[in-house]
Amino acid sequence: MQSDPETQPKDAYSSLDPEVTAFQEALYKEVVAEVQRRRKEGAYPPAFELAMDKAFKRHAPNPGEASVYSSEHLLDMVEATGFIDVMVPTKSSAPGVSYIKWTIKKLTAWYFNYVAQQISNFVVNLVHLLRVIHVRLDKLERRVYELYPEVLAADLPPSLGLSIAESQSITKALSEVKGRVLVTECASGDALKVASELGCDVYGIDHREHLLKDADQKADIRWETLGHHIRSLAPESLGAVVVQGSYELRSSHDKTDIIGTLYNSLTPTGGLFVLLFHSPEVTGKSREITVATELAPGRLFSDTTWIYALEYIGFSVLDTGEIAPLTKEGVPGRYVVATKEA
Repeated sequence: MQSDPETQPKDAYSSLDPEVTAFQEALYKEVVAEVQRRRKEGAYPPAFELAMDKAFKRHAPNPGEASVYSSEHLLDMVEATGFIDVMVPTKSSAPGVSYIKWTIKKLTAWYFNYVAQQISNFVVNLVHLLRVIHVRLDKLERRVYELYPEVLAADLPPSLGLSIAESQSITKALSEVKGRVLVTECASGDALKVASELGCDVYGIDHREHLLKDADQKADIRWETLGHHIRSLAPESLGAVVVQGSYELRSSHDKTDIIGTLYNSLTPTGGLFVLLFHSPEVTGKSREITVATELAPGRLFSDTTWIYALEYIGFSVLDTGEIAPLTKEGVPGRYVVATKEA
């Protein structure tokens, strides 16, 4: 349900026969197009896909325990396969060949036994080293989590939701986009709705279950975190991206990493990037804003910092300005419209 053409690597079928590759790609696109159509018709609302994801996770094997993906199990597999059997078979259906094989085996046994013993010793010592590293890394991960628990990071408060409906700069740029449009944390504002009304081939992602239950049932929305989704995006697969939401509260490294990944996912010529954010001055406007910003691992960026970061990554900034809040009780924000340089 969550897959999309832009999330598939371009060389996914490169090792297959060209005719098989063409058939699989055509079939995949046909299935995805049907899923997208049904999403827009309301057949697959976000709440339904969320329930499906939860059911799958509940019944699927836990990769962190006894599955083939756990570190301990992988180390056991490496150690088990480290033994080299030098007792080669000598049987043959051809007359006399068995005797020749047996003779070669006897004459070379001392040599292969010696080599196999060296390799086995190396594998055993290597596995022991990896186990020591695994234990130390596990302790380090636990320690880091204790120092910086994720539970402290709050989501962006509803009062910081923004509306692009009245921004001529953003709506004009979106109306000219060719290709797929991604809206992050789509429940934070009206960008998904506005882009859809402009005729864009748009879809949204959001990780907040309570907001997705009230989302537009006739919209292409996926219950997915920003970090997970952008890691699966294929290069140059999107025509535009509207970035908004809790990314503002992340660390400076995380924010620039997100922007850099999205830069690679945009088409090389004319790829549109719309950034919605809040200036540092909003801190203290309300209790919920204060709590969210002070518990966040990162700080809010100003226009100057965002423009510098975007230009450093490779964007060409077209416009920046103020943007209206989503509700009357909300706080105004800022926007930057940029394009990917060829």
